[in-house]
Amino acid sequence: MTSLNGVVAGVAAVGAAAIAGRYFLSASAPGQPVSAGSIPTVLVIGGAFAGVSTASQLTNRLKSKAKVVLVDERDSFFVAVEAMKPLLDPKKVDHVWLDYTARSRISAGIPKESVVQGRAMKLTENVLELHDGRKLAFDFAVVATGTASALKPDALTKAAGSEEAKRLDRALRAAKTIAIVGGGQVGVELAAKLCTELPNAKIEMFHRGTKLLPNMAGMTDASREAVLSSMQKFPNLSVHLQDTLVPADMGKGIITTQKLLRSKAGEKVQADITFYTTGNTPNSEFVAVGLGANAVDDKGYVRTNLDGSLVGHTRIFAAGDVSTMDDVKLARQALNQGAMIASNIETLVNAGWFGERAELADRPVLKQYAPSAKTTAAVKLAGQGIVANLWGYTLKW
Repeated sequence: MTSLNGVVAGVAAVGAAAIAGRYFLSASAPGQPVSAGSIPTVLVIGGAFAGVSTASQLTNRLKSKAKVVLVDERDSFFVAVEAMKPLLDPKKVDHVWLDYTARSRISAGIPKESVVQGRAMKLTENVLELHDGRKLAFDFAVVATGTASALKPDALTKAAGSEEAKRLDRALRAAKTIAIVGGGQVGVELAAKLCTELPNAKIEMFHRGTKLLPNMAGMTDASREAVLSSMQKFPNLSVHLQDTLVPADMGKGIITTQKLLRSKAGEKVQADITFYTTGNTPNSEFVAVGLGANAVDDKGYVRTNLDGSLVGHTRIFAAGDVSTMDDVKLARQALNQGAMIASNIETLVNAGWFGERAELADRPVLKQYAPSAKTTAAVKLAGQGIVANLWGYTLKW
């Protein structure tokens, strides 16, 4: 796997010196905003749906009025909702690793020189510190780091992600028994895909709850029962409800080494591969480290006002799955939040509300987000079709 330091060195060879001169703090100016007497800098932290949408819109709306910088630990936009596509088909890695500079349905493209690769470690009122000690100063920041999804690869570059997909493909095709821990949407759809495409493999699924998809917005109990009924039609699948592997936190993500696993109920599973899909964890540690524990709630989500700003902070915003702005955590909601925050930051920049003026003038009125009322949901069950809840009606096709 290409090391992150190696990637950073590669970036440096193609022009990071110019980037550093524009965005990074010098040793003589610790903690000072770049904009002192200049145009403001907007830092977008996280390169998934909310972050890419926000950065792209700000780049195109503000143009020369501000410097917009996108920061992400990966060199490309990893589309987590498409993460299953390369499973058993590594050639589809191009579907899930998208170049930040490319035009797409959600982005007009972000200039290469405006993308910085690095992992966020500490966020303060006007500085973001990266894993390698680099510090980026800003006037406005948007936290859009999402959550740690079970199927996100360890790879930080598209090239390394492609190799990782090939290794997993070989392991899956050789596996006799595959264990899945967690009965949320990822676990259910993953089990259905593996049962359909690996009919000779035994799939063991463990879920500690009494019903599958317990936290999926828009699902009714009738829809959940229909999903379970469909799942039970797979001849190579065993669903173990009210059971989990012990200890429950023995792993995260994908474990490709064979393990003798034991469930809480006493089941023994000799698993060649184990997928841990037990929920998503907000990527917010760097926020709490710099802004204090009160900046996040008890589950780690960044506490956010309906105008997108962090509670207690006027120039730092949060969007997407990491934010408390909406209980519904879907791409559409992330895109809507990103668009609203881009509009609000544009309002602040056009009003000159940054730097010293932000301390002297009243803050302009900003747009407010309307949380979703989720009444529909659908689950893809591969060979068993789709189960959906549409405004209270359970449908299967």
